[in-house]
Amino acid sequence: MQTIYTRSIRASMVSLYVRKKASGFSFMSDLLHNLTYERTDDMSVLSDFYCGIDEMDNYIHNKLQAKIGRMPELESYIIRENGEIVAMTAIREKPLEFKTTDGNRFSIPAIEIEYLAVKKELRDKGIGETVIQWIDNKARTEHQDCKYLSVNALVDPDYGYTAVPFYEKCDFIPRKAHAMAEAVRMTRIIK
Repeated sequence: MQTIYTRSIRASMVSLYVRKKASGFSFMSDLLHNLTYERTDDMSVLSDFYCGIDEMDNYIHNKLQAKIGRMPELESYIIRENGEIVAMTAIREKPLEFKTTDGNRFSIPAIEIEYLAVKKELRDKGIGETVIQWIDNKARTEHQDCKYLSVNALVDPDYGYTAVPFYEKCDFIPRKAHAMAEAVRMTRIIK
């Protein structure tokens, strides 16, 4: 199955720029990205894609395809700019679970960013932020009951890498360290 979405950020330049400027982060140069989002379940298209973080590249090339096979609800996208694969992401509906002080549990519908990687040579050029905005827009229009985006932001002390500052720049708030891996649980309200 393949679904293609094209999103030109130029179309919403003014409102997006004003919103980001108000939060103290301006990425006017990033608004020039014209990205195409292709839904695919075939990760072999990423054979030449490397984000430059060994743990993530290993996952993309050796484990992601199997995860897609086990989780049919996982929506995987390759992202192209001018025909070149510049990023990839995988998302799914996964509720946020909460426990009240009196021990009761409840959940809130959310979209989990299972994976987001930008090609190594293109990092720090606004592509990741643009993809987050696309995920937010998709959640708001196609998953209207979902109120949050969530992610386990990678922290890899062996390579001195952490995704936490990137997600904070995208208005995610750290919640807690993830128990299963070297990650920080982060959430953001869908805008």
